[in-house]
Amino acid sequence: MALFYEVDIPQDKPVVYAIQKLYGIGPSEAFHFCNELGIGRDITVAHLPKDEWQNLIQAIEKHAVFEIHRRRQVRNSIENLIQIKCHQAEKHISSK
Repeated sequence: MALFYEVDIPQDKPVVYAIQKLYGIGPSEAFHFCNELGIGRDITVAHLPKDEWQNLIQAIEKHAVFEIHRRRQVRNSIENLIQIKCHQAEKHISSK
């Protein structure tokens, strides 16, 4: 398995589906990154050359908000809802 931000990326899956394991990278972002770098839909992580893998990592780090940053955004949004006493925050208040 390839590690990327402490997330195991499966070697046997196509790249476009494997990078979706990162929190915050959905199907549209994954397809965008793969199309931008010319990575086909059928290329698995194991068959991806090392330099293309590095290019993919750099593109994701440069353009995407994922993992730690995305989780922080979600947490801040929930805290905002709680602070303004929005009805959407009720389930989060009871879970604390």
